[in-house]
Amino acid sequence: MWWLTAAFLLVTAIAWLFVSDHKAIIALRNTSIVVIPLLLIGAVLLAISLRVFVFGLFTIPSESMERTIVPGDLVWVNKLAYGPRLPSNAYEIPWINLIAWLTEDPDTDREKSTWPYRRLKGYTNPRPGAVVIFNEPHKKTVFIKRCAATPGDTLQITNGQVYINGEKLNDPAGVIYYSRVAYADMRLARQVIDSLGLNLHKSHKKNTFNGFLSRGDVKKLLKSPHILSAGIESERADTAWKVYPRREELDWNIDNYGPYVIPRKNLEIPLNDSTFAIYRQVMRKFEKTKIHNSDGQYIVNGLPADSFTFSRDYYFMMGDNRHDSRDSRYFGPVPESDIIGKATSILLSTSTKIPWYQRILKKLK
Repeated sequence: MWWLTAAFLLVTAIAWLFVSDHKAIIALRNTSIVVIPLLLIGAVLLAISLRVFVFGLFTIPSESMERTIVPGDLVWVNKLAYGPRLPSNAYEIPWINLIAWLTEDPDTDREKSTWPYRRLKGYTNPRPGAVVIFNEPHKKTVFIKRCAATPGDTLQITNGQVYINGEKLNDPAGVIYYSRVAYADMRLARQVIDSLGLNLHKSHKKNTFNGFLSRGDVKKLLKSPHILSAGIESERADTAWKVYPRREELDWNIDNYGPYVIPRKNLEIPLNDSTFAIYRQVMRKFEKTKIHNSDGQYIVNGLPADSFTFSRDYYFMMGDNRHDSRDSRYFGPVPESDIIGKATSILLSTSTKIPWYQRILKKLK
């Protein structure tokens, strides 16, 4: 990457200044009034550059990615992978934002972009299964989720199972669902559950436990003669009542969703009742398009149109805690411009649920 090469050459040139035996360079190095300020400025610029271009650190506040990531984990984010997103204003630059806060006008909108969006080239793109840090596209809060579908993919969720372009997407090891387990004898069933290290609670329904389980956990439970049944509770009333794009005629919920074609740059779609219901929020908010239906005729930016072409790439994100996660099923696809970087590992953790030594430098899969 040209920008990374340029940075390497600059660092090499600075290092040469400290090792060169040229008389003028030696004299300069011996002048403390020049060297000390340069070292301090260089250290600050290096720290800022690393945070903006190379990595980020984020603390996890919610349980939406449990069991993969738990509240209290400090996650390392690789910004080089997808290419570092350049700051949109001074408030996004470490240490510089302190000056901006001290000198700002009381009426300043800190969320407003003052510089045009630009991303330097990375060495890969988000792929299904990758753990991604991004800004929630409407409130701009920093979220961490798993990429489920990429630009141009057709996503469909059937009874909780995700399909991409018609092929089943296997769950990563940490994906869990709200589940129900039925038993005949509570004591024997509890012994089985405890032996597997599972956290289930007594349900209000007779002879049942409820809790969050992976598909693998369900299979293990079903092997026991003391478990009558075990399975995922799909279409839960408290989480499936309202999903993106909030159109009653679609009749989608978090466990039965789509098919939904993820918008990509230069993708052209016909304009009809179905596509208008699914994509009009994206068209209006992110594509900055004025579009409406006038007596069966679609008007785009004041002109009649029978198709629409997207100008940006989008991604569909989902939490590993599939029944307790605010993700793209609720707020829609994430524009490429809102992606911050790839979460690669857990540096350390303050969680009390899991021993801290089990979290240090744990790689995210």
